[in-house]
Amino acid sequence: MASTGSRALQLLGLLQRRRWWPGSELADRLDVSVRTLRDDWRTFRLDRMRDPRPARNSYSARAWPDQNLAAFVQRSIRERPGRSRVVIDVDCAGDEVRRRFGRWATVDDVDPQQCRVTMDTDSFDGPIQLVVNLDRDFRVIEPDAFRDRIATVAARLASAVTDVADTGGSRAG
Repeated sequence: MASTGSRALQLLGLLQRRRWWPGSELADRLDVSVRTLRDDWRTFRLDRMRDPRPARNSYSARAWPDQNLAAFVQRSIRERPGRSRVVIDVDCAGDEVRRRFGRWATVDDVDPQQCRVTMDTDSFDGPIQLVVNLDRDFRVIEPDAFRDRIATVAARLASAVTDVADTGGSRAG
């Protein structure tokens, strides 16, 4: 049987919008030091704990930053510096986009055949994957930087096809 020991735990509650958080980002969100988090998350099975006892020390609970914690977490993620809001109109029903990508995007119906997709993101990679995987016509509403990134990716993809066509269907190398 594995050795047992005692550990002092400070339980932290967090409404998660995603499954895993890097230690430094979570420390920043919880307003604690990375050392407090120890950079190594552990899972404890309650059915294997014997004789749990509350610690003798106490702490003063901090005031909640907002009455609606879920809204606070979503707002803090959305408003984080360095994030971009990508808005695109897609020529397909909103239900299809919601079914496939609703976890990562907000989808609003424009009409039965068109929807508006909004993503708050650190990188344009996710929105590019979304439009490529949907395989539907779309228009970039904002930002211009996303429009420029799509043009760059489109040129790279087009050059790959042009290279093959210029060599008679086979790639040199």
